[in-house]
Amino acid sequence: MPARSLQSPSAIAKKPGTNAVEIARAVIQRFEQLSGIFIPDGVKSAVTRNYGETADQKAKKLISKLAFATASVVLLVLLALGCRGGADRRRRGGSSRWRSPCSPPGRGGSR
Repeated sequence: MPARSLQSPSAIAKKPGTNAVEIARAVIQRFEQLSGIFIPDGVKSAVTRNYGETADQKAKKLISKLAFATASVVLLVLLALGCRGGADRRRRGGSSRWRSPCSPPGRGGSR
């Protein structure tokens, strides 16, 4: 028996503003439920495009990249503030026992 493809009247599309991941899962689950009832046992089906799965993968990748970028910026700011904070305290006449994390060994405290 030759393979056949269903055309536009039997295609499924999501409405704007709906979650593609949830719609795709619901459609696949419903199709499996109807198999053997409204869809004859001899008919085989295949998902040709699942935009829900693609959207989910891209969203997870974007979130991981945003988390990495945020962590990198926080680390750089902390490093910059740590070095700058030590220089400011020395200028104001800080304690002789206090040492900046960015000052060379043996050069901590006020002059």
